Amino acid sequence: MTEIADPRTGEMVEVTPAQGEVLAMLALPADLYGAPVTAEVIDGAVLELDVLLNQVARVVAQLYEERQTAEDTLTLAVATAMSEHEALGAQLARQRANLATADERAAVSLAKSKLRYAEELQKSLQNRSFGLMNIGKRMQSQMGFGPR
Repeated sequence: MTEIADPRTGEMVEVTPAQGEVLAMLALPADLYGAPVTAEVIDGAVLELDVLLNQVARVVAQLYEERQTAEDTLTLAVATAMSEHEALGAQLARQRANLATADERAAVSLAKSKLRYAEELQKSLQNRSFGLMNIGKRMQSQMGFGPR
C-alpha cells in the first residue's frame, strides 16, 4: 500500500493498489471537492461531474469485463489443474488445483477490488452532483428565480 497526503486535509491516506489503478484511470481534478460560492461555479461543477460520471461509467464497464475475464481464466485454470490430478481423487485434485491457481485467484481478487472501488467512487461523485444541484436550486429560489 502507498501512503499519500490528502490535499484537502494534509493527513496521510493509504491507497490500495486497486484504488491507485482506478484513480489513475480516472484522473480526478484536484479541486473537485472545493467549496462553490456562486451559481455559475455550481453549474460548472455539476457539468464537470457529469463528464466524470460518464467517464466512471466507462471505467466500471471496462472493470466488469476485466473481472469476468479473470474469473473465466481462473475457472479454466482450476478445471485444467483438477483434470491433471484426477487420479488422486476429487479432494486432493481440488487442493492441488487451488495451489496451482494462486496467481489467477489473486488476479480475480484484484479485479473485484478495483470494481468495488470504482463503484463506490461513482456513488460518491453522483452524491456530490446531487448535492450541488440541490444547492443550486436553493440558491435560485433564494434569488427569486425558481419555486420556493
